[in-house]
Amino acid sequence: MEKSGIHALVVDDSALFRKQIERLFYSDAAFEKVSLFSDGNKALNFIKDSKPDVVILDIEMPIMNGLELLKHIRDLDKPLPIIMFSSLTQKGAAVTLEALAYGATDFVGKPSTIDGFSNTPEQVFEALLFKTKTLAKRSSYIKTSLDTHVKKLKNSRVDLIVIGCSTGGPKALETLLSQITNDISAPILIVQHMPPLFTKLLADQLDSKTNLNVKEGADNQFAEPGAVYIAPGGYHMVIDRNYKIYLNQEPMENSCRPAVDVLFRSAAAAFGQNCLGVLLTGMGSDGLKGCHKIKDCSGSVFVQDQESSVIGSMPGAVQSAGLADAVYSLNDIGLQIYNYTLKNSVEKKCI
Repeated sequence: MEKSGIHALVVDDSALFRKQIERLFYSDAAFEKVSLFSDGNKALNFIKDSKPDVVILDIEMPIMNGLELLKHIRDLDKPLPIIMFSSLTQKGAAVTLEALAYGATDFVGKPSTIDGFSNTPEQVFEALLFKTKTLAKRSSYIKTSLDTHVKKLKNSRVDLIVIGCSTGGPKALETLLSQITNDISAPILIVQHMPPLFTKLLADQLDSKTNLNVKEGADNQFAEPGAVYIAPGGYHMVIDRNYKIYLNQEPMENSCRPAVDVLFRSAAAAFGQNCLGVLLTGMGSDGLKGCHKIKDCSGSVFVQDQESSVIGSMPGAVQSAGLADAVYSLNDIGLQIYNYTLKNSVEKKCI
């Protein structure tokens, strides 16, 4: 008999967190079974013999830590979504980014307050429940099909590139930016849904792994051609027509700060038809309204295809709304951005 609910596996050496997560999941009718382990080694043996739908994985554990367990799970070649449940500390953030590079699907930060960023238990468990349910649904994790396509692209000069992403974004950004060289004629501004500390470490990681100058965005900073600026966690990032970046802590949009919509709106207002918006893998629909604004100003929009997205909700929403000028796989989209920008770098700007 086929099971009707989600089977979640929770691996955490904290009895308190295991019990809290168990209560949380069993309070929701979507869950049929919650398996609990405090030891990564025992959890690995369990995964080999059973088929959980999703794994919630702590990082710091005895015998076999979360990172080691993650690598072993990926070696099993099972398409198993894994959410890292990590502490919001410098060490925790660094290891979490390493876990994402090794194939973790997403992460949730444990309750903490750092650098003015409040992460209450209620917010944490609400996010954990939402992400677990979304990733466990096979209709979301195994991508739906939306045809890839390229419309006839306009020849407006590209003066600014803005990119938005969420779940699966760090790995996608590394792939995309590795396809671009620093002679690109436009600055690149990025919103990746992440808390403080994580965005700075992500910028440092991408700076070391690509040929581009990647940094965390700063208030009153000028965006330079060929440079990449990542919105800091906890701050919206906007840009004006003089390429000046501003940060603010105005209310969240789409439950996010930074939000893709905020950046895209400002880019459309400042650069109009000379703006290129790019939506990559992500959960939710942040970026949809911003892409509407870019298209209203005759700018261009590229999105990542469903097949190569970890979660295709964000690019899929834009594609379903008919706003995408081009849909590319992750292995192609960076080069296509570079070629499109290079081709139109000498076109006369329309006033």
